[in-house]
Amino acid sequence: MMTFTRSRDSLAAIAMAVLFCFMVLGCGLSPALAKSTKHTTKKSDLQRALEEAKKMAAAIKRNTLVPYLIGPGDILEVIVWREEAVSRSELLVRPDGKITMALIDDIQAAGRTPMQLKAALTEAFKKYLTAPQVYVTLKASEANWFSVLGNVNEPGRHHMLAPTTVLQAIAQAKGFNEWASKNNVVIIRGTPPNQQRFEFDYSDVIDGDNIEQNIRLWPGDVIIVP
Repeated sequence: MMTFTRSRDSLAAIAMAVLFCFMVLGCGLSPALAKSTKHTTKKSDLQRALEEAKKMAAAIKRNTLVPYLIGPGDILEVIVWREEAVSRSELLVRPDGKITMALIDDIQAAGRTPMQLKAALTEAFKKYLTAPQVYVTLKASEANWFSVLGNVNEPGRHHMLAPTTVLQAIAQAKGFNEWASKNNVVIIRGTPPNQQRFEFDYSDVIDGDNIEQNIRLWPGDVIIVP
């Protein structure tokens, strides 16, 4: 089963702690420094430090792993301990996002993590079984994909079998073609009204100037290469 090790909020909190430290240091030292122009910290230096801390927080949020959400086409294994009659070794998530189980009929699977589906199944089986113990395993992922559009050698939808960055995704699409505007790549995430847009400058990333642009993709992300 695909899992994630850290939550976005916990990692972002680290960066915000750095930001807080800059603020405390700036505020705590300013009365003493005001007495001596020799040691006065320039406002621009503090502003740059704050900006770097904010960039760090944003980069952490963009690059942390997100929990895997079950999607249509995924193959699941649902085991109910000591209840072979209702257990299923291969269960296809239908296009409508639901699965069918004995006793409880249809239940929504798509849009849930395996653990959330486990909780929902456990609650549903309680009407028919005593203290059911349910285990949900992702056997095959067909919903975990990203798309690359535009001037690459193999545009289209690609499976994301492991955590994938923008550079890795472009490589999976067989690289840029000769007409590609490599420094104006855009990544679209989500749908309106919460849609996000990220810029990717290939030359900057390769030169190490803006490596934070090489974000880790989320399922459903669309990379556009003009």
